[in-house]
Amino acid sequence: MHFVSCGDLWEDLFLCLYCDSDVNDNPKSTGGYLFTLEGLRGSMLSLVGNSSVATLTGCSSGECESLFWGKAAREAMRVASVVESMRTTPLKIVSKVDSEALRLAVRRGSSAKLGHLRKTARLNFKFFRDCGMIPIHIRGDKNFADAMTKILSRVKLLM
Repeated sequence: MHFVSCGDLWEDLFLCLYCDSDVNDNPKSTGGYLFTLEGLRGSMLSLVGNSSVATLTGCSSGECESLFWGKAAREAMRVASVVESMRTTPLKIVSKVDSEALRLAVRRGSSAKLGHLRKTARLNFKFFRDCGMIPIHIRGDKNFADAMTKILSRVKLLM
């Protein structure tokens, strides 16, 4: 666990969820997520990371990303409740993904292409939108969850 303090107060930190998936040649993809506590001044504390193979098969990278993000978003709510028990103010959850399809599906509350995941994976985009967990799109090289799903060069791993 690594902590970088830049002067943020405990009450000013927010929970940040980074999620990524990697579609392999085999039917099941690999996905992972990383939770950090971050502050506006640059403080960062990594909390929990997880990498696993999908239990359901996704037909596209958007589907695979959505499956792992749904699992990670539910876990983020549990982690947030634990952290909130040590604070006097509610904890804001920020989700960062590199999938534009997932971000748009959650923002709209549904998706024509990803809508079937509501039945097959019990993934309800509208529920997460109503909870305020709308993902922010980030570039792939800024996604810390890449380390959970891909083989990274030594240079990129140390950055």
